[in-house]
Amino acid sequence: MALIQVGDRQVEYEIEGRGDPVLLLAASWWPLDTWNLSGFPQLRDHYQVVTFNQRGIGASSATPEPYTCSSLASDGVALLDAIGLRDPAHVVGFANGSGLVIKMALEHPSRVRSLILAASSPGTPASQPPPSIRERDHIAHQGFRDFIRNHALNDTFAFTPATYAAHPERAQALADALWDHQGTEKEFLKHADARQGYDAVADARQVRQPALVICGAEDDVQRGLSTPVRTSHALAEAFPDVRLHLLPGVAHMTFWENPEPAWAVVKDFLSGV
Repeated sequence: MALIQVGDRQVEYEIEGRGDPVLLLAASWWPLDTWNLSGFPQLRDHYQVVTFNQRGIGASSATPEPYTCSSLASDGVALLDAIGLRDPAHVVGFANGSGLVIKMALEHPSRVRSLILAASSPGTPASQPPPSIRERDHIAHQGFRDFIRNHALNDTFAFTPATYAAHPERAQALADALWDHQGTEKEFLKHADARQGYDAVADARQVRQPALVICGAEDDVQRGLSTPVRTSHALAEAFPDVRLHLLPGVAHMTFWENPEPAWAVVKDFLSGV
């Protein structure tokens, strides 16, 4: 990992490989360590792979204002500028990171060559209660550390029961990566509220770059008003230029449950755009 000054903020990032640039954007509260488990190992031999810790995560500076999908997407562009990568990038988004990718494609279209959206979140309407209200309740019940780690340590939505039983080390490694450089509870809640006020499917209708929508076929965890499987089908209908792929035997952790088949689909898509 390295540190760079981007405007008045310190940003912690990682870059490996050579080739066309690929930017990885997980859920905005996820530390970049998660991509070292899955993402960098599969892509760095053929692409220049970049990711970073969002505001308030790891060694990246927090800022006082509320975070939004648009502001966090712009942070990705600002980092690419700061490290001198000005060619259009393939941008991979996971969970609400998919919303950031769509915003990048809409608001900075010259910087996005293609979109890869995994386990996509639909966004939370502005008319709904802030997501942080529900998250505070979960944290109060579980404690912050267990709440974060339990995003991975379960076979009810993160992993399928078969994978969780056969490969418990995958869930354990992901739980460790989610916690080890996690931000504060306050920062987590700000990132939770960044999910509010955007509509991924409505935004997708305006995107002109090619898109891959990928999702575990068993990813039926409720996300706001939808599930990733239902959102993936809706996105596939919305994007003008799109490929949809559902991974059999995979739940929410698209790239971490069974990494190689997922990345094979991504690399096949990238080879044609």
